[in-house]
Amino acid sequence: MREGRASSVRIGRLRLRVPGATPQDGRETAAAVSRRLAETLSSASDRRVGLLRVRLPVPEAASGPEMAVSVADAVARRVRGARDA
Repeated sequence: MREGRASSVRIGRLRLRVPGATPQDGRETAAAVSRRLAETLSSASDRRVGLLRVRLPVPEAASGPEMAVSVADAVARRVRGARDA
């Protein structure tokens, strides 16, 4: 990342399947995932990733913020793996 340049993440589509979640829950979780990815990948160079599919079990009792951390961390691992490949 170049000095003075803010890190940003653009997610074209994020599909979450969470039984019992509302559309508002989904929007809040997606925003939290994006923020977490911007923090986690802040030192990464610019890159575009076409499609990532990540499946991960999240405990039924997980809160929205806990779910966002799990999703963002799984995506970040995949992005780093794609970069290193």
